[in-house]
Parts: sequence; structure tokens; C-alpha cells
Amino acid sequence: MHTLQVLLQALGVILLADFLAGVFHWLEDAYGTEDTPVLGPLVIKPNIVHHHYPRSFTKLTWWQSSWELLLIGARRRRLGRRTHLARLALRPPQRQREPGP
Repeated sequence: MHTLQVLLQALGVILLADFLAGVFHWLEDAYGTEDTPVLGPLVIKPNIVHHHYPRSFTKLTWWQSSWELLLIGARRRRLGRRTHLARLALRPPQRQREPGP
């Protein structure tokens, strides 16, 4: 039963990630322009080029087409670490139990 639960959770995470990527791509296509601050030149412009010339991505190396994802992941990891450290710092000290009889 535990294996089935893990497999279903993994499938759910994969479907959620795919759905969120689709929503982001749709928002980017529908509302983004090359003039959009920060995302415009970094994400939206290459996406527009990709829509006009679908094979343009095949001429790029993996690093050229994925560096912003790595940057976002690294930033997210740093933010998560900071949040975890802040939680540890704000946690009240735990009292030690005295040994019972």
C-alpha cells in the first residue's frame, strides 16, 4: 500500500508541475512582451523567437536554453535555506526533560 501511495503522489507532483508550466507558458504568451521588466529579454523574447522559428532551440546548447531555470532553482534553494534558518532561530528553546524515577 505504501508503494502505491508514493507512486500516486509522484504522479500528482508530475501532473501539477506540468500544469503549472503550461499556465506560466500561457501567461507568457498571452500577456508578456519583450518590454516586460526582467522576464522580457530573458524569457519572453526567446519564447517569441521559438514560436516563429520552432527549430531555433535545437541550435542552442542545454546551458543556453536552461540557464534561467537553474538560476531560479538556485535562488529558490537559497530562499528555502534562509526560511529554514529563520524558523530555527525563532523557535523557542526546548526544555530538557528531567529523568524520571
